[in-house]
Amino acid sequence: MNAQSISIVSLAFSLINLFLVAYLAWVNYLSPMNVRLSTSVLTLRPLIENESMQLHAVLTILLCNEGARGGFVEDIALRFRSEDGVTNWLYQPFYFIDYGEFLRIQLSHKRDVEAIKTQFHPIWVPGKQTVTETIIFGPEVGNPDFPLGKLSPAKFYIDIITRDSASFDWKIQKTISYNLKGRTLESLVKGTTTFDLTDLGEPRKKIKPDRILK
Repeated sequence: MNAQSISIVSLAFSLINLFLVAYLAWVNYLSPMNVRLSTSVLTLRPLIENESMQLHAVLTILLCNEGARGGFVEDIALRFRSEDGVTNWLYQPFYFIDYGEFLRIQLSHKRDVEAIKTQFHPIWVPGKQTVTETIIFGPEVGNPDFPLGKLSPAKFYIDIITRDSASFDWKIQKTISYNLKGRTLESLVKGTTTFDLTDLGEPRKKIKPDRILK
């Protein structure tokens, strides 16, 4: 190998090293906030006053920031869409709560005000870290685009939507399904809080007794 070939190989390795250093610097120190959301259990809590009922939703969310820079999740909303297209609700966040305390209170049939930690506020998510919060959501009253109507049996799709300080645009993070039919609807009408794992149920149906998983 002559001197010119050696110089070309050395230059190629230097460029590759420079690219790797720049890429690692971007990933570990410079990449902007990029939040992904995950959740599992959706809890619906009925409030019955003067023979009318409102549903509050309790949701534990995991916010994972894949970017190197931290930032705020400024707002979170739930959009309820019935499969038949009749019902559209918009839910806003009310409070952060202690979910363990919330469960204990539900089992003891006491008022769950003791589970409240603080009113909802923007959530700081550091770079390359995960933040977990449990939030009570309630209907946004008076919004003409999302009128509240009578609850009727239907399958609902619930969009979990966030807005963060990286772009300030609304983004659908996840859509889960919830069947408000049969026993679930009967329990809510009677004032009973319901817990649902519908979102995990569909993937679990792929597990069969005679199928070997890899």
